[in-house]
Amino acid sequence: MGGTRTSSRGILGRSMMLGELEFMIIDEICRERAKSISVYVNPADLSGYEFWADYKLAIDPNEAIQDCWYFQLAYWVIEDIFDTVGAVNSDYDSVLTAPVKQLMQMSFNMGLRRPGAGGRIFTGRRQRKTSQTDRDAVDKPSYILSTDEGLTESCTGRVSSDDTGIDVIHFNVAVVINIKSVLPFIQELCSAKEHKFRGFSGNEQEQTFKHNQITVLETNFRSVEEDAYSLYDYGEDAVVELNLICEYIFNKKSYEEIKPETVKKTLKAEEQTTGR
Repeated sequence: MGGTRTSSRGILGRSMMLGELEFMIIDEICRERAKSISVYVNPADLSGYEFWADYKLAIDPNEAIQDCWYFQLAYWVIEDIFDTVGAVNSDYDSVLTAPVKQLMQMSFNMGLRRPGAGGRIFTGRRQRKTSQTDRDAVDKPSYILSTDEGLTESCTGRVSSDDTGIDVIHFNVAVVINIKSVLPFIQELCSAKEHKFRGFSGNEQEQTFKHNQITVLETNFRSVEEDAYSLYDYGEDAVVELNLICEYIFNKKSYEEIKPETVKKTLKAEEQTTGR
């Protein structure tokens, strides 16, 4: 975690502010830091970190239960993202040579939901009324209840529905990556991943299963800007900022047993609001 300088970026600007000796010291510290880690990650860039760091128990116990549930969904998604980064970088010793250089952001609303907006959630395509208030500004998952909602237009057309037996959420992930590794990273993100299960009580015999729940809906990438990344050292690889909007699906039957009743009731009310 933390910043180190890109190998040859931002040199001119920094040389004008610092003496040559100071610049050489910074450069060496940055390079040694890059050699010692496998990927740059700041926990504050992950959904939920700051929310729980300063969490205040809700007056209504149902709100606390919903907070825990939706961030459990978030945890499952984040776990798959880290597993993906770990798999892609597994054969490399440091940031300098690893394909994935930095995990920049992991978000469920991309800043599209705003506090103080009259109890509305602003999604990528339409507004949905809810009974929540400013708590909706928190960056946490939202079930997609109609094709008009979500972070982007879905090419799959999948929504949360009892008819299809699935729940659907959207998320955004952005990484700095070797330009040659863009497609392998996407393939790994959408591949089947193993997980251990000991029953919902945690006391049953451990079993190993595979899950494959991610579909990429939108892909964007751009060049790495010098100023914004001048404190990171990515080695000599040509890198880009890869930004993905993805769909994550849950089999309703697989976790209906532990889905809180307050969440079920809220979802039913929201389904009525959307006209489904």
